[in-house]
Amino acid sequence: MSDTAASPERLDIGRVLRTTVEVTRRNLGPMLLLAAIFGSLPALVIDFAAALAHVPAQSVSLLDRSVSLVLGVILQGALIHLTLTDLDGRQSTWTQGASAGLKTFRGLLGISFIVGAGVFLGFILFVVPGVMLGVMWCVAGPVLVSERRSLSPAFTRSATLTRGHRWTILALLMIYWFSVALIVLVVSFGLGVLIGIFADAGSATLVGTALASLIMGLVNGPIFAVLYTELRRLKEGATQIAEVFD
Repeated sequence: MSDTAASPERLDIGRVLRTTVEVTRRNLGPMLLLAAIFGSLPALVIDFAAALAHVPAQSVSLLDRSVSLVLGVILQGALIHLTLTDLDGRQSTWTQGASAGLKTFRGLLGISFIVGAGVFLGFILFVVPGVMLGVMWCVAGPVLVSERRSLSPAFTRSATLTRGHRWTILALLMIYWFSVALIVLVVSFGLGVLIGIFADAGSATLVGTALASLIMGLVNGPIFAVLYTELRRLKEGATQIAEVFD
């Protein structure tokens, strides 16, 4: 009779997706408010004001991207905070989420730049290294928020947590973002057509773009926070997350 070592538990894509949906549903009010404040509303105001002032599209696009980058990083920190506190069995308000996003802004901004540069260089060299760098570092943000680590340790920790699960994570993110893109396309198109019946095409485009921005902002943080907690459970047996900005 020989002993057979138990196979390590694999990352369950369905479990991560279900948990993400459940957390988002439980926190839909504060998450939507944060996504509006730090996502769709500023973009809508900028686009509307630019249309009234007849500002060149190129200038508007540059301003939009700059504002979206800054506010998007704050939003990501806020949504990660809300998700982690929910998974830890606690409740958090939108103001606490916003405060957490502001406190982690510099660190998350650094992570965004490094991940973006690394993935870009990886794509220039070869497609797969760029993709896998993104996968390897995909939970650096939640690590920074939850464990209060600096940039380098956050990347190292993310690489450790994702090791052995990276192809599954890649499949998870592809399924998730394809589903989100499909929802955004259907909802934005449907609403755009409805508004276009009563208003001009320009107004319909502005509202459709704002709605897409709202949905994309809403889904950008929770999936990675849920993935982080699941990887910790698989690697370390962790059932609770470190206290986040109490």
